[in-house]
Amino acid sequence: APSRFADTNAFYPARDTLFYGDTGFGALPLFLPVYLASGNPTLAINVVFLAGLVLTAWTLHLVARRWSGSHLGGVVAAGTFLANRFVLRDFLPTAPSYALLLYLPLVILVAARPARRLGDIAPLVPLLVLQSLSDVVYLAATVMFPLAILAASRLLRRSTRGAGWRLVA
Repeated sequence: APSRFADTNAFYPARDTLFYGDTGFGALPLFLPVYLASGNPTLAINVVFLAGLVLTAWTLHLVARRWSGSHLGGVVAAGTFLANRFVLRDFLPTAPSYALLLYLPLVILVAARPARRLGDIAPLVPLLVLQSLSDVVYLAATVMFPLAILAASRLLRRSTRGAGWRLVA
């Protein structure tokens, strides 16, 4: 019954309870192949956690290297993420789908440069969708809110008003 997809049994008889917690849809591309191959959910969620950390650190490295032109700058950015106690020991091990922040640096990279035409901002749409799939409620809002502030700040200045409207679109 596809129309009842969001009706989970955790809070029966309440309806639409899927979004009461983390959905973790963004973790499925990493979780599902390992789980289907091994049948081991513990192994699959550990792969999500570790691969999410590695991929996030890698994209941080790529973006920092592109901005700074320094490979060492990219290593420092990735190392700072990986050395963070919150990332490795406090929160992410308890909620592994949040380790999949790999699209966030790319969102920042695309949004940082004011768009001269709508095509410049087009890569932002799939990146936002993919990043928001990790958590449809909380993470999506924390990605969209800074973009809204950036768009509003660009709308205030005459020289970047067009780029602001393109970011709003």
